[in-house]
Amino acid sequence: MKFNRIATALFSVVIGITFLYGALILWINWPIRDFSLARSGVFGESFGVINTIFSGLAFAGLILTIHLQRHELAESKETFRKERFEDSFYRLLGYYRQNLDDIKIIDHRAGAVHEGVGGLMFLIKKLHTSMQNFSHFLDSEDEEDKKVYYFKLFMETQRILNRQTRYLGTLECLLEQIEQELPGIESRTPYWRILMSQLTIFEVKYIFYTCLVAPENDNLRNLIHRSELSKHRIIESTINHHHLDFYQQLHGVEMSHNKPKLLLPYDKHELRRIRKRLNQSGSQAQSGSPVADLAQPGDQI
Repeated sequence: MKFNRIATALFSVVIGITFLYGALILWINWPIRDFSLARSGVFGESFGVINTIFSGLAFAGLILTIHLQRHELAESKETFRKERFEDSFYRLLGYYRQNLDDIKIIDHRAGAVHEGVGGLMFLIKKLHTSMQNFSHFLDSEDEEDKKVYYFKLFMETQRILNRQTRYLGTLECLLEQIEQELPGIESRTPYWRILMSQLTIFEVKYIFYTCLVAPENDNLRNLIHRSELSKHRIIESTINHHHLDFYQQLHGVEMSHNKPKLLLPYDKHELRRIRKRLNQSGSQAQSGSPVADLAQPGDQI
């Protein structure tokens, strides 16, 4: 389309120059009293300068055409590369969901089989129940007691959370494809977010604990650290903040555990009036904060 516009513009310029030059010659020599063949030849030869200009324009047009064709070819290659990437990405994403659905965890005590996300949920709850037996070590101010808790967390995670190789392998392939085929953070971010939108909270927790106990220089963990998965979904999850701190100590990746700031529908003046009425009715506990009556998200595994 751009080439057609430029070609039309050049053609219009050529026609315009020819017409203006002919009109100028006629105006200079007007009135013409002798319309002989010889005079017509002289008039035609006067366009020699214009012919030279046109030859230069033709050569410039040829160079411009080659440049535009190369540019359009590069755009076509980029479009094809992006289409090929997206086709491969969404196909891998489908395999990822399929491998998640194929997960089967057997509960020997209850004689039940947990599948898909339910299987990961079962493992996470099992780890949570196991770590409650050691939570008293966190109540101590002695750092050595906390090390006992962290040691048990590391060992229990390895014992309880079976590594789902196919499921984690597909996730690794997705993150690797995004990183290798897209040049920068700006182009990778939309696909990281698409991937993150597919993850349930139990998948996020399972991935976190798997990375916690993964071997040194584990490729999946490194990919997750470089993606937005560790910056947003893991940090925004309800994983116990002690576990986030332990992860940071082991792997040197900052895992902020600030609770999300709750939005309030009224200003501070209205909130004080509302709290006063609540206190008068006896329906809420006493507190000095205007937002104390709002539920705060707690830490969970």
